[in-house]
Amino acid sequence: MVNAVNIDTLSACIKELFPDAADVIIGSETLLDDVPGWDSMSAVNLQTYLATAFGVTIPEEMLSSETSVGEIIEQIRHG
Repeated sequence: MVNAVNIDTLSACIKELFPDAADVIIGSETLLDDVPGWDSMSAVNLQTYLATAFGVTIPEEMLSSETSVGEIIEQIRHG
């Protein structure tokens, strides 16, 4: 399942966690800081969500506001 993670699946996860992002186009170059509602607590929420959804632990420092969605996908796929 981890290899099946792509921009569509991660975008759907982000939009589920951040309802204000429902109308935002999220691409691989989108920074987490560009997601409406993103703040420091969001990193913990996203980290927990990804661990539950994909069975992977993303280091919290990887979930900074300057991290792109594409970087998260690569981290999920390749650990």
